[in-house]
Amino acid sequence: MAFTSVYTCAYLLVIGMSALISSSAGAVVCPCKTKNGCVRPNRMKSTDKEVFVVTNGSADYKTWEWGSLTSVIATEDNVNTDIMCFAHQMHKKYGFMVQLDYKSANSSSPEWVDHVVSRRNSSHADFVTVKLMDVLKTKDASIVSKVQAILMDLKKALTPKIHYGHPIEMVCVVPWKPACYGGDCSLTQGTLYHSCDWLMIDPSSFEYQHEGSGCKARASVPFTMISLGVDEYASVGINEESIIMGIPWHGYKYNCKHFTFDMGLSTCTLKEVTSEGQTTPHCDVAGSREMISVGELLDNHPDELTKSYWNKAYKAPMFDHCISNMSQCHQYWYENVRSLRLKYQYVHDFGLKGIAIYFAEDLSKSHTPANEGFTGGMWNWVLHGILQTTVKQPPPVKYHPDVVAGVAVGCLLLGLVMGVLFTCLGLRNRVKKTPGTPFKRDHQVEYHDEDDDLNL
Repeated sequence: MAFTSVYTCAYLLVIGMSALISSSAGAVVCPCKTKNGCVRPNRMKSTDKEVFVVTNGSADYKTWEWGSLTSVIATEDNVNTDIMCFAHQMHKKYGFMVQLDYKSANSSSPEWVDHVVSRRNSSHADFVTVKLMDVLKTKDASIVSKVQAILMDLKKALTPKIHYGHPIEMVCVVPWKPACYGGDCSLTQGTLYHSCDWLMIDPSSFEYQHEGSGCKARASVPFTMISLGVDEYASVGINEESIIMGIPWHGYKYNCKHFTFDMGLSTCTLKEVTSEGQTTPHCDVAGSREMISVGELLDNHPDELTKSYWNKAYKAPMFDHCISNMSQCHQYWYENVRSLRLKYQYVHDFGLKGIAIYFAEDLSKSHTPANEGFTGGMWNWVLHGILQTTVKQPPPVKYHPDVVAGVAVGCLLLGLVMGVLFTCLGLRNRVKKTPGTPFKRDHQVEYHDEDDDLNL
């Protein structure tokens, strides 16, 4: 009997040690100096605005205005746990970006989901940002069901049991307007709505083909298209409170194939190309421009920035730069404090969830004294509280017709009574007033000759 008890205890001890070893081997070690560095900050209120910053890890993140931010997103090639540790130390959320491309959606979806979950666990990310631009730009309607299945599987894998902690949020990067296939918008209406916690508008999706406005250089994010895209999302059932507006802090330098200047307005026409298998040429936007940071603009074109032209339709600044006799011209479109403020105000006024700044490096590359005022101003526009301030509107007052009529009649009668009363009082004072001596006031007036020096 004693032997059996000893054997049983030894067996249980071995099982317990094996479980402890296996759990320790499978656990993810926190790379931060303290374990609190891997702990997600407290959840925000549902009414608070989000301010995401997308970074590739090359900027000095310790110099950011962290009080202006709520979350940091690392790009696909950026594996830097130092940013995660520092973000949690500053009580901000950390996440990373991963792309669901057309190949992954058609072949190895389980492997792709496992890869994302594994990376989430190793990086201690608080949310995952999934770029859907590649699959949503395709014309293949069959991709819809595959994307739906992958996003649902990923959402399920990222949602832990209650006792494991907070669920991992999923942010989906989408075009500026809903992606529909032959009028079928089920992907946006169904899957994106149920799987994605938030929809983030990709600022690079505002590119356009040779349609409507022509093949010309224009603002990176035309203000007119912002409201149109948000309205279309609302029309397919996406609530504005789940939309995050991607806003670039960088600009673009356009290479003009033809440049004209007439009546104070310049036009930069871009080249057109014909893709393989197509007969209609389209505007080569990607091949005609290059991204340029605000720091580069400040370093290379300080004079042009002070003389820039404000486009009223796009609500964005721009300037032209031509060599010698206008043989080679470039047109620059960018963002400044004025254009950013309008976009931030739109997000605030129309109830969007927040903004995503692309990219933090656009302001962090240049630290010369001449640039600190410009870049500091752009940072501070987030800090000024345009987004963080919650405006509480008073509840609408319901007026009934009989109440309105009664108030109108009452105001009319009250005005009539008050008018008669003041008229009577005025006439009464006028009657009791004793006439004065003629020309009495003439003795109070001083007269001066023309030669007198009047110090007026």
